[in-house]
Amino acid sequence: MLRRFMPNLFHPPIFSQWRDDFTAAIAGVLVSVPQSMAYGIILGGVMGNAWGGVGVLSALYGSVLVGLLTALFGGCPMMVTGPRASTSLVLATLVGQLLRSRALTGLVDPAPTALALASVAVCLAGMMQIVFAVLRLGRLSRFIPYPVITGFLNGSALLILASLVWSATGVPKQSSVAALLWHLDEIRPATLALSLTTAAVILAAPRLFKRAPAPLVGLVSGCLGYYGLAALGFGPAAGSTVPPLPDHGAVRLVIGQVGGLLAGSDAAELWTLLLPAALSIAALATLDTLLSASAIDALTLRRSNGTRELLALGLANAVAGLFTMMPGSGGMARTMAVLKGGGRTAAAVLLTALLTLAVTIVLAPLISYLPQAVMAGLLLTVGLGLVDAWPLDLARRLIRTRGGQAAARFDLFEVLVVVAAAVLINLPAAVAVGALVSLLSFASRMARTPIRRCYRASGLAARLSGDTERQVFLRHHGHRIAVIEIEGALFFGTVSEVEARVDELIAEGVSHLVLDLKRVSSIDTTGARALERLNAKLARVDGFLALGYLEQERRSRRGDGFGDDDRRRQSNSRRLWLELDLPGTLAKLGSDRLLPDIDQAVAVCERHLAQTLATQADEVPAAGTMPILHGIGRDGLRQLRPYVTRHVFRTGETIFHQGAAPDSVYLIALGRADVVIDLPRTDRKLRVQTLVPGTVFGEMAVIDPKPRSANIVATAPTRCWRLAAEDWHRLQVEQPDLAFRLIGNVAMIFAERLRAANTLLVELEA
Repeated sequence: MLRRFMPNLFHPPIFSQWRDDFTAAIAGVLVSVPQSMAYGIILGGVMGNAWGGVGVLSALYGSVLVGLLTALFGGCPMMVTGPRASTSLVLATLVGQLLRSRALTGLVDPAPTALALASVAVCLAGMMQIVFAVLRLGRLSRFIPYPVITGFLNGSALLILASLVWSATGVPKQSSVAALLWHLDEIRPATLALSLTTAAVILAAPRLFKRAPAPLVGLVSGCLGYYGLAALGFGPAAGSTVPPLPDHGAVRLVIGQVGGLLAGSDAAELWTLLLPAALSIAALATLDTLLSASAIDALTLRRSNGTRELLALGLANAVAGLFTMMPGSGGMARTMAVLKGGGRTAAAVLLTALLTLAVTIVLAPLISYLPQAVMAGLLLTVGLGLVDAWPLDLARRLIRTRGGQAAARFDLFEVLVVVAAAVLINLPAAVAVGALVSLLSFASRMARTPIRRCYRASGLAARLSGDTERQVFLRHHGHRIAVIEIEGALFFGTVSEVEARVDELIAEGVSHLVLDLKRVSSIDTTGARALERLNAKLARVDGFLALGYLEQERRSRRGDGFGDDDRRRQSNSRRLWLELDLPGTLAKLGSDRLLPDIDQAVAVCERHLAQTLATQADEVPAAGTMPILHGIGRDGLRQLRPYVTRHVFRTGETIFHQGAAPDSVYLIALGRADVVIDLPRTDRKLRVQTLVPGTVFGEMAVIDPKPRSANIVATAPTRCWRLAAEDWHRLQVEQPDLAFRLIGNVAMIFAERLRAANTLLVELEA
């Protein structure tokens, strides 16, 4: 049971390397405690001067509780969790909004009630994370665009820096940061210098002190500087310390304290504040945790269970909210300290939480001795650490390139919108705006044209080697048949592009259309209805709509000789068939329009077009003779008969293999065959051509002794005439005139194929 509910204790076994884990835990505490205290200052600063210590204590106890529960029940053994800047800012913003709410205006000291109400939001956020884990919604975090994440981080950094203005300068708190311009004369130089010096020491510490954690070095040096100034008589000029913890400000259970308010007359106002904040905390904590888990997996070469980690984190935050503790999430700073300290098992994470608890109990009475200017310097480095300079670099590049690409401009716009929402409104609003911008970004990029390419059927004559009748027909009338290759999803955001292109083709004289659905991933109801409209438009001009790579629903067949790629294609065809069948589109189109490939789809359009032309008394050119036998009369055929042999091949039988020796030439008398190429370094096969009666193949055997360049596979019972290489050499000696005429016909076939290939290239480029 322990292995099932606490897998971190066994993989790897806990305390199997306890000496390394204990040393790593000390390193984790030295990083975690100063960070948690700094985040607590953010919360305490909003509650008022008398409550600064409460915020610090709430953050420290939150890091202990959340760290213990996630280490025991989570899915990432080496992740150290605790308060984060983003969730701390959301919680502090919520407390500020509650203090200004109508429900708390009548209270003498509304700060503890506001904190208790905000803790309800933390509890709700934990429950939301549990729901996220159960529904496996955590994977959606992978689809948040990087510009949105950058915008949120930079907005959070600006808010942190704005909150430090008063404690870092010593100016009494005003209504807005802009008010500092009217109070410049009240700035205390010693307080500002102490804050900036603390921040500078923290930033320089990694280069000066290789082993000591930078936040701890800055905190200790700042405190020494502050009390040194105080000893010299400059204590008041250096600012005040964090207020002491009130007796009634200890961490406590919130149930029963706010029940009356949440069910009273002002409940609607309170819930409109609590629910958005809870959702924001849940979303931000989830994003932080899952991104950190991915980074930790890359460092430790282990695979964590993101769903389990999210479930444990939700449980921990829900419990933390019940006791007015700050929410937590995964963070790389704490985790990297443990990993670099030599942590090997979950024992390092558990010891980090337990040692943090011990430090909290011991240092709780000392909280009031922390200088606010020093804590401001510590928070200044936190804010600077959140700043992502990528938007500035992108803006510089856009200016240098005079506008740049539209996608880059839109990315920069996303960043600015999210930053503006965070600064001008609040972080919950920035989360909502970020989600909306993500959806708009996704829709705008998905709404790009789904048309991969469009060409006329006249360019397909090169693929109909030997079928003179179809070749002639396509050259004369192929411009009336168009093939459109569609790629991606055919949904409400892309169908308009396809319909607009079809309207252009109809205006250019196209009456028959083939839609290549081989690369289509899905079709929604809007896309299905669009196909019905296209069919109706083509019917008005006596046209026809055919759908390629779409067969009637059936399970994937095995043993067909075409490997996994063909089975995947059949599976995709089945899915598309179901997506078109459910809205009733297939019933309206008819099953005769669903073809397994483009060759057969074009052939159906040809037959329909030929019938239409015959009805319109449009003359269709007659078929000629077999090209290889052109100019050879009955006497020539009688002379040739002793040199050839007849062979019959079953459906699916390979006539010759790619790479085989060129030992003979074949002429199809009855049936069909496909030219299939083995793609190098893969198991895939590509069908490039269909051979019909009258087609000569393998004729390179009489010219080039190199191995066969393709496989020839019979797709129907096929009868061929075979001229072996040794018989060809004998024919050259015994019947030189007949051999010379056959060689001339082969040359004409090559010339015709080259001309048709050039026509196909022109069509594809157009």
